[in-house]
Amino acid sequence: LPYFSSAYTYHQLLTEKSAHSMPSFWSTNCNAYWDSVTENEEKVDHQGQSRKPPKLEVIDLCYGYESDSELINSLTFDVCPGKRCVIAGASGSGKTTLLNLLVGELPPHSGTILIDGQPPAQFLNEYSEVAAFAGPDPLLFEGSVRENLLYGTKRKVSDQEIHDVLSQLNLISWIKSFGGDLDCYLGFEGANTSSGEAQRLSIARALLRRPRL
Repeated sequence: LPYFSSAYTYHQLLTEKSAHSMPSFWSTNCNAYWDSVTENEEKVDHQGQSRKPPKLEVIDLCYGYESDSELINSLTFDVCPGKRCVIAGASGSGKTTLLNLLVGELPPHSGTILIDGQPPAQFLNEYSEVAAFAGPDPLLFEGSVRENLLYGTKRKVSDQEIHDVLSQLNLISWIKSFGGDLDCYLGFEGANTSSGEAQRLSIARALLRRPRL
């Protein structure tokens, strides 16, 4: 969001200037503009790096679809900093729905979800560097393994760290099939991967961001 906002603002500045005034616009505004963009990026990074791990709270949560009005009924739990929570259940029991509620993609029918005291969408918009989410539909794009894994990661990541994460997710034999080359091409929307490999690559991307949530 910060990058999009900066680009959109810059686009507006450009379109407001006529062609004959462009040289003076560049000379007077360009340096100041990019200084402000850098400041904004540093602020976002600082927020993400300085915050403590957030607390997740779910209070009396209710949600259901038309075919099942009580899929999630009066659910209350919390996940404190440093803890992990595993959600288990049969297919169709509401696990994915609950995750979509937790990240603000669905509004609850009733009850409250808070991340550090804020609604999920508000928290994740403001502190996107703090959290990572690997949903049921992994997003891979046309590009290399490295580009797919480091998408959204601002810090420098070594090849060794990437291989360590791939090893944790049992993807070493898969990367070896490409000769161990992290710059190998995945194809359109990750065409060279199976659905299971794509899911684990999505999880690897989340882990490489070192999220606090």
